[in-house]
Amino acid sequence: MQNLLIIAGEVSGDQYASKLAETLKKRDPQLNLHGIGGTQLKAQTDHFVYESAYSHAMGNWEHWKKRHQTKILLEALETYLKTTPIDKAILIDFQHANFQIATILQKYNIPIYTFISPNFWIWNDTRSAKKIAKYSHTIFTIFEQEYQLYHPLHPRVYYFGHPLLSLRPPMTDPTQTKNRHTLTLFPGSRDQEIHYHFPAMLKTIQILQKNQATHPIQIAVMNPTIRKLINHYLKKYPIQNVQFKDATSPDLLTDTMLLLCVAGTVTLEALLTYTPMIVLGAVSPITFWLGTHILRVKLPRIALPNIVMEQTIIPEFIQNFDPEKIAETITKLDTKMLDRYPEILKKFTKDPNPFESIATVLLKEKS
Repeated sequence: MQNLLIIAGEVSGDQYASKLAETLKKRDPQLNLHGIGGTQLKAQTDHFVYESAYSHAMGNWEHWKKRHQTKILLEALETYLKTTPIDKAILIDFQHANFQIATILQKYNIPIYTFISPNFWIWNDTRSAKKIAKYSHTIFTIFEQEYQLYHPLHPRVYYFGHPLLSLRPPMTDPTQTKNRHTLTLFPGSRDQEIHYHFPAMLKTIQILQKNQATHPIQIAVMNPTIRKLINHYLKKYPIQNVQFKDATSPDLLTDTMLLLCVAGTVTLEALLTYTPMIVLGAVSPITFWLGTHILRVKLPRIALPNIVMEQTIIPEFIQNFDPEKIAETITKLDTKMLDRYPEILKKFTKDPNPFESIATVLLKEKS
């Protein structure tokens, strides 16, 4: 009986980890699955070690502030490995703790299978990618550009397409979007994202409503903790005609005429549902200053569709937001972007079911 440990550090990573665990169990019911992640992964594993998906930080400064939570996670992992034999570990989307987790796994001679690496491919950070390649037994990439970065660095790199497309198939009839009337706000899944994006979103809506815009406003909420933070900002920047929706709901964007969101996986969901979108991206001023002035990171685009197409198709705003300009962009939005959606989706598509392909490799390869 093989013991596999699946570790997910993001809310979206928890979703992918859960589906991978489910696929592995169907392929081999004798597998003993151990998990570190969120509620979805917990439901699919035999032994759940630690909840990590909702406490992850974004940005170097934010990660430093949350270092205590990372320390507790690492201690929990090491304590568990002292008494539990693990044959393989699948490390999924743990942006700032990858290297620390990998160090502990290597200490116990556990082969590491990297699935969804940190976004080093976006800014072509070969130096950091080499670190991932050095400790990884096998690497599963989800973007073609990510594959191109790792392929020269490692003998076992796979690209089967983006996993979301097998979980949320694209709409077959885009004309169904014509009667939508809700404006959806997706301020993020972590408290830092709410702090950096939600006030600007609310100020934008205030401007629109002041100008007699009467569309219902739907706010996507990831969990009760995020809901409390959202309510805090709603008291500070009140808006009218508000309703809440579970951010993980598959019909989140069913009635959405426009999505105002943070950069991330939700932009792919907008592509799949033919939803026009405007994307905001921000980190703390310290993280932004370190990235641009010390690390010399050049990031001309932040929306995934724009990044993979290497051109700005989706309107986006980076760092210092001007609600007046966002509101103006909304009122003058050109929905011709929808004509490009099928072309963009092709950039994320390869195998019909990436999870089956990944499971095949995991079960076939000897550790």
